[in-house]
Amino acid sequence: ITKVYLKCDQNADSPSITADGDKDTPLTYIYHLTTKCACPGGCSDRPVPSDPPTKPGGGGGGGGKSGKSSVAPGIIGIVLVIVMLIGFVTYFVIGAVVLNRKFEKEGKEMIPQKDLWFSLPFLVKDGCVFTFGPLVSLIRRKAGKGGGDYENIK
Repeated sequence: ITKVYLKCDQNADSPSITADGDKDTPLTYIYHLTTKCACPGGCSDRPVPSDPPTKPGGGGGGGGKSGKSSVAPGIIGIVLVIVMLIGFVTYFVIGAVVLNRKFEKEGKEMIPQKDLWFSLPFLVKDGCVFTFGPLVSLIRRKAGKGGGDYENIK
């Protein structure tokens, strides 16, 4: 970790820096930079803003004049969801047409990879039970609601 402390000195024409090393915390380096640029309006011809920004740099990329991103929050997620939905619809429509025309299938048989899609809810349930089952068992044991108290067989 590096910490740089800025000290305002209106008379410092050239900046000076001192390194204090890692005194109390290992791998923490502390520097003290004394310069007139640390003073409000010290290094610029522009007036000091009366309400400074709360975040340095004004936010994410984009490179616009305001410093803010030109993409509205959440728009990328919305676009991805729309693209995925269009992909699924295209997959099912083209698959159904091919299965109907080429293999002369009808009804439920026109669903591409029918066995996969019909077993998917059960596969998701099994995955959740496998993933969260040990966690639920641990919570029950910690709460004293069973899940680990067995009696010995005599």
